[in-house]
Amino acid sequence: MNARAWDVDQRRFATALSENANLRKQWADMNIDGHDILFELCNSRLRRSLPKKKTKTRKTAEQIEQELKEWSERLQEIIKSFEKLLRRLTDSVDRLHELVIQVSRTKGNAYVFLKPLWRTWTMDRFADAASEVLTCYRQEMDTKRRIAWEVCGDDAKTDKKILTVLCTTWKTEAFIGNSGKEFNEICALEVEEGDPGLEVRRREMEDEMDDFGPTSRRKAVNDMSDW
Repeated sequence: MNARAWDVDQRRFATALSENANLRKQWADMNIDGHDILFELCNSRLRRSLPKKKTKTRKTAEQIEQELKEWSERLQEIIKSFEKLLRRLTDSVDRLHELVIQVSRTKGNAYVFLKPLWRTWTMDRFADAASEVLTCYRQEMDTKRRIAWEVCGDDAKTDKKILTVLCTTWKTEAFIGNSGKEFNEICALEVEEGDPGLEVRRREMEDEMDDFGPTSRRKAVNDMSDW
């Protein structure tokens, strides 16, 4: 039983934090799907570049060309989905800062700059941290665009080592690194402990917000033996 209950402003802010976490979860799921597509594209591109006697496939040159076209189109589509999701993440962070301003006007600066949301950070600190994490996602978006440019088109890379590095770079998301994970952990600590009922509202919100349809939970492909 909680010693105190959240007020309306705390609850609104916590819901906005939960929305932000949900969008970043969608990003992580989409990253797995994108890596699978990238892998298949690189695999097809490498098969096309090798002499037929050195490949394990029985596919014709026409079939490989069709595969390249299809995987390239799918990679470009998922890049557009990432861009759309990044815009939603940006709107979500803007919402957090708007709430900080609104609450500071109604309850004073001390409420948002000094009072912890529940146990750890203040509202202002959460909003600033969300902005810092958003910068990492923007950098990662630039990386994904460059990777797509490297593997699509007539001048795409065909060297196995380069293609392997590109796949690994996509999958690991070095710019996001542990920053997103740490932010998720402290949000969960603060939000879920402060308001156990928030999980129900989060599930309702996920049903309403999923613009991308069901996302695959497939394990990312690691086996490059066909290369």
